[in-house]
Formats: sequence, C-alpha cells, structure tokens
Amino acid sequence: MRTLTPARLAGDNPGGALPLGLSVLIAVLSGCQSPAPEYWALEAAESLAVGVEPVRDETAFFRPTALGVDGQNSLYVLDSGNDRIQVFDLDGQFKASLGRSGAGPGDLSAPEDMWVDADGSLIVADTGNRRLAFYGADGEPGVSTPLEFVPVGLAGSPDRVYVLRLPTAAMLFGPETEPLVYAFNRSGMPIDGAVEPTPHPTGIVYFLANTHRIAADVSSGFALADVHVKGRVRRYGSDLVELGGFGVLYKANALAPLDWLPRHVDEESVQRIARPILDLRWDPYLSLFWVLAGYVDREADGTWVQGVEVHRYSADGDYRGTVPLPIPALRIAPTPDGSLWALDREGAVRRYRIRDPEGAATWR
Repeated sequence: MRTLTPARLAGDNPGGALPLGLSVLIAVLSGCQSPAPEYWALEAAESLAVGVEPVRDETAFFRPTALGVDGQNSLYVLDSGNDRIQVFDLDGQFKASLGRSGAGPGDLSAPEDMWVDADGSLIVADTGNRRLAFYGADGEPGVSTPLEFVPVGLAGSPDRVYVLRLPTAAMLFGPETEPLVYAFNRSGMPIDGAVEPTPHPTGIVYFLANTHRIAADVSSGFALADVHVKGRVRRYGSDLVELGGFGVLYKANALAPLDWLPRHVDEESVQRIARPILDLRWDPYLSLFWVLAGYVDREADGTWVQGVEVHRYSADGDYRGTVPLPIPALRIAPTPDGSLWALDREGAVRRYRIRDPEGAATWR
C-alpha cells in the first residue's frame, strides 16, 4: 500500500495547503506505527474470471462496454465490438447470446450501455442505430424505440427508463439547450427531459463538463455522476426533480477510516485534484452506491492511476468504505451475494469476493 503523505495530497495546490479533514487524517496516519486496522477498508479477492485464456467464441469480448446482473443469478456482458450481449451464470458458465450486427429487430450497432431488470428483461442503448433496443426475459427482441439523439447511458425502474444522451455542442455552434437525460415509460413512450447542460463557450470543455454516467436510484429515479471535472453524484426522483447528492472523496489510494473524512470535497479542492468517475451503480441488495473512481493517484512520473478503487456510499452520501482492486477496471456490477464484478481494461470480466467491515469478518 502506498503511503499517504502531505506532498502527494497537496499535488498542484499552491502553498501545499490541505483541506481541514485531510489534514486531520494525515496527522492520524502519521502517528500509526502499524498497518491500518482491517476495518478501514473492504478487502477484495478475485474468485473467477471470464474472458481470459483459454478464450472461446462466447468469451472473446471485443470492446465490452457494460455489465449487468439480474435477480435470477445471471451476468450480462454488453460486448459492444461484437454487437451482442453475452449471458453467463454467476459461476461463469455461458448461457445465451443476444443480438447481432445490423439494424433489424434484435440487431445492434456499437451499443454503449444497457439496463438489466430483475426478471432478466433488458434495454440497450443501441448507439449506432440511435434507438432503444428491448429484449424480454426470454431473450426475444421487442419493438425498438427510435431516438432523435445519440444514447450513451441507461438506467431503469419498474415503470421508467432514463436515457442519457451524448452532448454534441461544438465551439462553432455554441451550447445546447436540450436536457441531457430523457425519461420514457417501459414501452418506450417519451415522458419528459431533465438535467440542464452546464454552459461553456468552448466546445471541448462543454463536452467534458456534460459527460456523465447514469445509474438506477433507490428513489425509482436515477443518479448521475460526472465522468470528468468534478467527483460528484447527483440524485433525481421519478418526477425528475433533483434530490441532492454527494461528492466522492479523494484519498490518494490510502485506506481511510470510516466516518473520519468529510462528507464531500469542496469546490476549492475540486480545482486542485482531478477526480472523474468511471462507473456508478446502485446496489439494491446492500442499499449502497458503488463508485468506481477514475483518476485516484498520480505516479512519480506524472501518469495517473485509474480505476483501481471502488468507493461505497449510502443514499445520503455517507462514506461506507473503499475496495482497492488489483487491476484497473472500467465498469462494475454488484451481485445479490455481495460479490462485485468488474470489467478490466483488457476486456476480461472478473468476480471479486468482498470482506465487509460493516458486517461479519467473513468473505461474501
């Protein structure tokens, strides 16, 4: 474990001043003569991998972009480069393949995201075809819904589908006025839009400031996390009204004690530390958000370490521990048994058993 030091936390901060909460944490850790207590962090142990050698056709993923788990103990891998969804049981055994390249019923073109319901039905952001693709619990394709925007993210509830669009403003055309998220009913009929874009006169900055991850929320609404610029999560109800949110803590890859850190990072700290979010998932089994951190630390040569920490938060934003992953990940999916699946940068999907500091000292 790398050491948490004032120099590494200060980063580009002029004068090296630190937020009060982090200063207190450094003082506490500096006085420790032994390794951090076990309860300070969740432990993860890899127990299974899908898509590693020997690779078969059903596990030969090409640019996979999303993971999902239903309530029937099935894992879904959105194999975007192959325009298909591969279905496995939670022991990694192949079950079925959905979709193929094309624009017809059940076909897909460069899909970016999906939402899996508890009964095994799913909705796909069929990005290349600019539509929503529906599949029933039996795997049969339903009637697709054409869209007037490019879908890049999905979240759902028992009666709603929330679709995140790609921000498309450029410096030549100026900021957009359309909302970033659109709500549909489960039949694909539009309801309304939400989340006004953050304005900026420069196209690339506008794009970065308005690029997000979307996830289901306990409110039957959705949650939105910034991929760039700010480490924050915002929550919206089914009426599309913002419920509040929380900031994601930066700990320089250190394992922090529960309840000893501030609830959020203030705006001043955000300007000093890059902290995007690679993925966000609501866990209905533990009633927690899992947040896959983007840039979490910087090496001596200035390169950033990405996707090696997963933070947990309650719906109210209370910090509930960190899972350090052994390899960088891009997407995550919690399961009913308390395990965590992670899609790594090599295109493999790995299952991690988690030892939870809030529960028994046994592996889930």
